[in-house]
Amino acid sequence: MQTVGRAFSLAVKAESEGTAKRFGEAISRLTDRLQTLRYRVNSAEATVAPRGSPEALTGAAVPVAAAPEDDGGIPSDVNVRA
Repeated sequence: MQTVGRAFSLAVKAESEGTAKRFGEAISRLTDRLQTLRYRVNSAEATVAPRGSPEALTGAAVPVAAAPEDDGGIPSDVNVRA
């Protein structure tokens, strides 16, 4: 959910088609109510979220970061503490 002033956007991702349908029905009642309260509804949707591993979601192998090379202990003046 995101609001800016009186503008409203809502995106729900459900695990199943049935759940997304129920949220979709509830969202229409919610948006009607918000409009009576003078909110501007930019968007409101309920969709099914993809399930599984990142590979299944993207259809491609997820790259694994390579281990950093040993720099031989060269000192640095950079302070990386936040």
